[in-house]
Amino acid sequence: MGTALLIARLALAGVFAAAGVAKLADREGSRRAASDFGVPQALAGL
Repeated sequence: MGTALLIARLALAGVFAAAGVAKLADREGSRRAASDFGVPQALAGL
């Protein structure tokens, strides 16, 4: 059971890491997507 939980945690961490790298690689697209979701311009650039 412990090994399965470790594998699940590592898989989830990998998903979040890949999403973070993708957002950093396409900063303009991330800002545009945040604006499309209604995030104020002042916060979308963060």
